[in-house]
Amino acid sequence: MLEAVNSTQPLFRNYVSALIMAPAFNPMVDSRTLFLKNFRNYAYIAAGGRAIFHFSKNLELRFEAYLFNAFEPLRETPNQNSIKVLESFDPPRLAGLTALVFHTRLGPLSAHVNYYDNPTDSVTFLLNFGYIIFNKKVWD
Repeated sequence: MLEAVNSTQPLFRNYVSALIMAPAFNPMVDSRTLFLKNFRNYAYIAAGGRAIFHFSKNLELRFEAYLFNAFEPLRETPNQNSIKVLESFDPPRLAGLTALVFHTRLGPLSAHVNYYDNPTDSVTFLLNFGYIIFNKKVWD
């Protein structure tokens, strides 16, 4: 998988508002449920892949790994304004997942361990039955 984004949307005055409205890289099941500030930016490139090992018709083990690199990253000023650091790059950020998935007649039962190179929520655990479904955002 390869994803590249370059948005011409102007920055919001407040740093957190700018991050909320910035395009987000959400490659894994639970990443849309978390606010991952290291995986949001107005210009970025990301790449990754997935390996799935089937032990039986209903049981599989999944591994996923992704690399995210932001161009002209956002920074917070002392008065909470947002600025772009022009002609610079953030260090690459890593996201990964290991999951065991069992397919039942009613839907998948899965246990996930996720890693995000993020100041908060760097390791998450998810036990899930069924599918995580999201509505479209207003601006999509």
